[in-house]
Amino acid sequence: MAYLAACEYLDIIPQSSFLSQIAAKTDTIVLKHDRIGPKGAQAVAEALCFSETVTCVEMGHCAIQAGGAIAILDAARHTPSPDGITELRLEGNRIGEGEYLSVVEGDTPSALHDAREQAKKMAKLKALRGKKEKQQKKEEPTEEELAERKKLQDWEDGLARLDVFRRSAPAATALKALLNDTSTLKVLRLGWNGVTDAFIAELADVAWDVAPLMEVGFEHNKLTDASADTIAAAVSISPMISLDLSANKFGPAIATKLAEALDQMSLTHLNLSGNSLGDGAAPLLAGLAAGGQTFLTSLSISETALGPRSVSEFIKLIQADTGLEMIDVSGNQMGSADDRQAIVDAVVGGSGGPKTIIMEGVPFTREQRAALGAVQGKEIRVERRLGRRR
Repeated sequence: MAYLAACEYLDIIPQSSFLSQIAAKTDTIVLKHDRIGPKGAQAVAEALCFSETVTCVEMGHCAIQAGGAIAILDAARHTPSPDGITELRLEGNRIGEGEYLSVVEGDTPSALHDAREQAKKMAKLKALRGKKEKQQKKEEPTEEELAERKKLQDWEDGLARLDVFRRSAPAATALKALLNDTSTLKVLRLGWNGVTDAFIAELADVAWDVAPLMEVGFEHNKLTDASADTIAAAVSISPMISLDLSANKFGPAIATKLAEALDQMSLTHLNLSGNSLGDGAAPLLAGLAAGGQTFLTSLSISETALGPRSVSEFIKLIQADTGLEMIDVSGNQMGSADDRQAIVDAVVGGSGGPKTIIMEGVPFTREQRAALGAVQGKEIRVERRLGRRR
């Protein structure tokens, strides 16, 4: 009833799939790709505030944007469910767009800002010219004049909405409030959302040692090394065991900072694929090879442009007896021909190292691939598999 009332108030059509899930008192709400938009998310959030069964919300690619995300994050704090909300999967909703637009708008000169201002001026000039001509001719405005006026009004309305959007609380503020207040949220997936460093900076004050998060995903966003300190500090004091930062815009600093926190963090799975790590991965690989108190069992650094030092440390790592069980370096050149031969020799001749080594796309020779394929007791992947996703 709360959902239907919210839909009526917001003037939107209720989603039959959501109604059926609520009626069945399911613990998982799945609305992936339903494109419900910000208003639809607000109606769902209203229902969550009354649900005593829902613990997991999957709303990936629903176009809820920051406004809808704020409503869902706020509802997660107030759900009456005894178990609380344990999983929030909100991938692909442009949640970070507000922060991104703020950065672009504040960038001087900004191509986007200049284009908007120029279009606004042009529309005003044309509307003014049409008004003067109408006064002179004492005639009703033509269709062309009306179209220009509508264009001007659309620009002004759009700029007004953008201004309100930028002044409203961003999704990061709502997320920080949830993380500081929750005792149940364990899984948070915010990939494909245009999240920027401004978003992560807002989370710097989160009590990460209290938040129960176990799995976090910020893959395919716009994060850079400006967020490296905040992320490293978070994983060093939180109980988090899985972190996905793949396909962002990180440089060497993120790997270096994580290497410094290696003996303090609880991570068992770390994905840094698709970032420009270069030789920044060397300290991380060296720290893993040295053993210590690390819990990491899975490391993905595919397509990261590994430098010569990183390749050298990788060779040491695949010969060392550590807790690391899987490493993925696919899509890297892996140094010179001599370096790649040294990798083959280390895998073939050694008994230690990870049990699973993924090197798809590395330019090994036919003979080298055959030698790696003949290794017993380990899973060595060197052939690119169709349909493989990072």
